[in-house]
Amino acid sequence: MSKKLKLLISFISVFLVFSVIACSVFVIVDIKKNIDDNSSSSSENFENESSYFESISSEISSGIAEESSSASEPESEPETESKPPESSSKPEQETPPPHTHTYSVEKTVKPTCTEDGYTVYKCSCGESYKTNGTAALGHSWGEWKTTKEPTTAAEGEKQRNCTRCGEKEIKSIEKLPKPESPPVNPNESYMYILGTSVFSAEDLVNYVLRYKSRDELKLNCTIEELAGYYISEGAAEGIRGDIAFCQAIWETGWFTFGGSVQPDRNNYCGLGAIDDTAGGEKFATPQIGVRAHIQHLKAYASTATKEDLAFSCVDTRFDYAKDKVLQDGIGIARTWVDLGGRWAQPGYDPAKYNSLEAAIAAGDSYGHKILSKYKQLAGIS
Repeated sequence: MSKKLKLLISFISVFLVFSVIACSVFVIVDIKKNIDDNSSSSSENFENESSYFESISSEISSGIAEESSSASEPESEPETESKPPESSSKPEQETPPPHTHTYSVEKTVKPTCTEDGYTVYKCSCGESYKTNGTAALGHSWGEWKTTKEPTTAAEGEKQRNCTRCGEKEIKSIEKLPKPESPPVNPNESYMYILGTSVFSAEDLVNYVLRYKSRDELKLNCTIEELAGYYISEGAAEGIRGDIAFCQAIWETGWFTFGGSVQPDRNNYCGLGAIDDTAGGEKFATPQIGVRAHIQHLKAYASTATKEDLAFSCVDTRFDYAKDKVLQDGIGIARTWVDLGGRWAQPGYDPAKYNSLEAAIAAGDSYGHKILSKYKQLAGIS
């Protein structure tokens, strides 16, 4: 807006203001004349009103003058009262006194046989510590008790328990010493089942062929192979294989198999043939049949277990024979004569004798039949 225009507007405003004031004055004067006759109280009121109007007129005039003055001067920004910046800092808080730990017992663990005891102390703030208490007590062992008796073939076991915690301690017990066999009469060494063969496989073959032709033999192998099996299997188990071969001759009727056991069973000693009708055990090959025969003899003549055998046990009646082993650690049938009434029932001819003892006394029991073949082989009268 131009300066001239601003001045024009200001003069017009002043003119209008003075016109209003003049009119107001005329009205006031007229009113004063009309109220001259009023009471003094009314007069005071009028004067007060007149003073009021005069003050108003004065304020109006003063406002016009200020506006006229401001119109002639350039506009300026209104001044703002500056205030001092407020402080952002908060009043300082008092520092609390340092915490003093107050500990109490939280738990106590008693010592055991293997671990120390201790106590845990804890403060209300959560801080805790542990102190060592009583040292580990150690085991309080009871007496040793045997849980497995030792034998000549296997170790035993003994055990003791802690009377406090029940912990077990197990130790082995050494095998029992094998009893010494009674001395063998050199002239009667053939009487014993355990021992080393005196005759060779060839000797055994020649012995058989003196009494039977090859065509008469009902074998699933050659007689040479069969004799070789008896010598080798007997040597592996410490059995007189040559005399076991003589037992096979007696059981099979010179390998012609005239009884209940048939040739296809490869059973040369009547294993399982408990009567005249039973066919007995059957074995896969001639060698396995011979092995079962030798193992069964060892079961009777010694205290050996299946684990002591040179080969895996193929004798299906091995345990039956072991049940009859004497408790003193000596095999129940150390000699061939001892097999009477055990390997074969009754072990003698009832038509000729009243008892096994009578047959043994006469030298005519089952065992004597085997030895008679051996004596024939050896030329012993």
